[in-house]
Amino acid sequence: GRGIQFTALTTVSSAASPNAPAPVLTTDLNSGITFFAGLRDDPFFFDIPGFVRFLASVRTGSPNVGVLSRGRDSFAGYNINMIVLSVPVSLLQGSTGKIGLAVFTQRSTVTKRSEKRDDKNIGKFVNVDRFGVPAVNIVFVPFSRKDEYNRASTEDDADGKFAADIVATLQSLGTSNEIIGILAGLAVSRGDMLRLDLSVRNTGGGGGNNHEAAFPNGRRPVDDVIDTLLFFVTNRGLTTGDHVDANDLPFLDTFPFFAAPVQPFDPGTTDDRTRN
Repeated sequence: GRGIQFTALTTVSSAASPNAPAPVLTTDLNSGITFFAGLRDDPFFFDIPGFVRFLASVRTGSPNVGVLSRGRDSFAGYNINMIVLSVPVSLLQGSTGKIGLAVFTQRSTVTKRSEKRDDKNIGKFVNVDRFGVPAVNIVFVPFSRKDEYNRASTEDDADGKFAADIVATLQSLGTSNEIIGILAGLAVSRGDMLRLDLSVRNTGGGGGNNHEAAFPNGRRPVDDVIDTLLFFVTNRGLTTGDHVDANDLPFLDTFPFFAAPVQPFDPGTTDDRTRN
């Protein structure tokens, strides 16, 4: 079909004008797709240092859940440039009512620079990053293969190109074969994609909060994916998670759902939220 083009309109503010403007939304009348692009509060929430320290303690054979007791949200107080789409279900439903989603960031193979004009990108586009199921790329894929993983495809995943390394990572964390099989079914055997059953209604505030529609059936803003990951990686042993149970700002009940960007403090103010 025809392509749909949207124009991104984003605004910024300063301490002199601290009130964040309302998000600018654009709707394509023919398709019903609504588009937003601009600055929003970073919606991810978890304690990165605590998470890394806990995994390190597991690898040494002395799991220490105490390092997760801080409850420090490493993403609190930060903003992020975001693209958000609202797509009618009728445009997504196929014969099964289920969809898979993987996001790829691409750039041209060559950038031509000139003192007389703007940079020009030429050549075919190649992957430089990709994301599907939370933490697969970041945690389970060995650092030595991350560039290769980012350049690969979900078909490569399903062909088992990275299966042995992902399994080895999970085994090093003491994850059982049963749980490894569950996680492999999510992100390896059928490709590293988020999967969503469109027949399961997502209701409630903050972008949806009913239990039936929770991760790994897609991923909603309120889903505490890190707690879910810790629960499974520890063979359902760790039920308290990382003690960061919600975003630092409440999510909206209407599109684009993500909170308005964090505004700067007055000079001299100590912003304790962003300390890891």
